[in-house]
Amino acid sequence: MACSTCLPWPATSAVGGLGNFAIAYGYQKFDQTVTWTAVIIMIVLVQVVQGIANAIAKRLLKRQQ
Repeated sequence: MACSTCLPWPATSAVGGLGNFAIAYGYQKFDQTVTWTAVIIMIVLVQVVQGIANAIAKRLLKRQQ
């Protein structure tokens, strides 16, 4: 199974322009470099946003106790 097929179609709507770019220029044109770069960027973006949200939640929960 080629990993370019692992790129989920919801990524096109979840990340918006980056997911659409990955599909249009990576998957459809068989460019593995573009596909992998976009996937890595999406993973990093999700991790950064999740880390920020976790930090905010931790601060808010400390205030409530």
